Amino acid sequence: MKENDNVLALEDFSGLNLTLYTDGGAKPNPGHAGAGVHGYLWKQKESKQSNGNPTHILTNEGYVLKADYKEIEKDKNSTIREVDVVRYIEITQTLANGSNNRAELLAFTLGLEKAVELKVKQVTILADSQYTIDRYHKLDLGKKHNWKSNGEFVKNWDLLERMYQASESIKANEIEVRIIKVAGHSGDPGNDAADLLASIAVALTTNGINQGECDIIDAKGYWKNDVDRHPFLQSTAIYFNTDEATNTPGVYLLGSHGNKVELLGTRMTEGSYSIVQIDETEPTLEYLRKTALSKSKQFGVNCLMMADLSKVFNGKAFRLINEYEDKILLQKQEDQSLYFLSTRTDAVLVQEINPPRLAWRVFDSFTELDQIYELAKDQSKKVVITDITHVFYDLKEKKKKDEVSVEYQLKPKFKVGYRQEKITGKFRFDEKEIEADFSLILGVDLLHRNALKNIESLTPKLELVTWPESDKVFRYAVIIHVKGARGIWAGMYSNYVFVNNQN
Repeated sequence: MKENDNVLALEDFSGLNLTLYTDGGAKPNPGHAGAGVHGYLWKQKESKQSNGNPTHILTNEGYVLKADYKEIEKDKNSTIREVDVVRYIEITQTLANGSNNRAELLAFTLGLEKAVELKVKQVTILADSQYTIDRYHKLDLGKKHNWKSNGEFVKNWDLLERMYQASESIKANEIEVRIIKVAGHSGDPGNDAADLLASIAVALTTNGINQGECDIIDAKGYWKNDVDRHPFLQSTAIYFNTDEATNTPGVYLLGSHGNKVELLGTRMTEGSYSIVQIDETEPTLEYLRKTALSKSKQFGVNCLMMADLSKVFNGKAFRLINEYEDKILLQKQEDQSLYFLSTRTDAVLVQEINPPRLAWRVFDSFTELDQIYELAKDQSKKVVITDITHVFYDLKEKKKKDEVSVEYQLKPKFKVGYRQEKITGKFRFDEKEIEADFSLILGVDLLHRNALKNIESLTPKLELVTWPESDKVFRYAVIIHVKGARGIWAGMYSNYVFVNNQN
């Protein structure tokens, strides 16, 4: 059993109550299988403090929508009541060469065994498998016939024997048992959590790992899926090449190209690309990139890859990537993409852009952005640099004793949803600097509003950099420096400004 540092000793749980959700699955069916159990140890409600779930009340009979619980409270005959959660429980168990039904039986049995181990006084098991519930209620009859029918052993008789033994231990320890049938994939947080744990177990089995774990987790903060994400990493995708020489730790090629891979490289006004360098590398992105590169023989050399950051930085996925690493990252045979297994919809995290179509344009854009960044860094006369920090931030001096510091505050007008800022930019034609008015679109030409807010404490410096495209057109990008990171952003298909340079 794996427990966190704040867990009570097992004997301290005696006398508490236990509510468990069980689930199992196999892909294919039969095939690689696994069981998952999610639940919580609880005592009768003694405080007004919430259990932290944003949408559901935790009760003696599982999760109940907050709106539904208000109606339940009005029913004086209802036995459902809110409880105080002491600890959460998560169980995963791999099962080689199993079926859905076999995995469901295993999950249910693990729940019974855990109730005995924890010495609880009452356990409620919520399962979405009618097959399993029916078998549980007929255990005595099955045992009486030695798990045989017409002289042949019934299916899964070995697990039924194990369930029977767990049931006998339940009786010997005088543990009250209640079984509730729930709908699968119904949005119930408990069933969803058990489903996810079962998916993890199936993935482990698929990767040839035989593993069983039980985590007993502190209730405080359980529902917070905090993601430690640098504000610069706000785009929807990261791109890289399977040629390892083209990848540098801490340097990320980011973009937002629309909701379909096929759109990558298509000229669109909302298409945004950036190159960022972060001194403290992002472990999750480094891991995914490294894993994809390690499989470059399957992908091929010099292939374009894309990771979906909306899935990578999803709270649950982010936690699982960092906890399990490549143990549960699988590879599809048909297109070689890397994905998380789900009993619902598999979450594809990294995929090859094949055929690349217009996608090579993206790397042309990154090459150009990198060149512009280096020209600006070297103060080259080929570009014009204008400090625009004051456009976005108010700088306020703060005095503390004899020390004076400068505090950056995003200007009040940049409220949530603020989209576009008009500015005056300088550019150079024939050694002559000229001004022109145009707009910067937040989330395209630079970071979006929330990211700009999040870098306040990092001493941000924003610079507009312009360069001539022809004698009638100049282009622009925004360079942002903060403590420990720097980057350049541009809407590479929309950053054209047409001017009359004769004046």
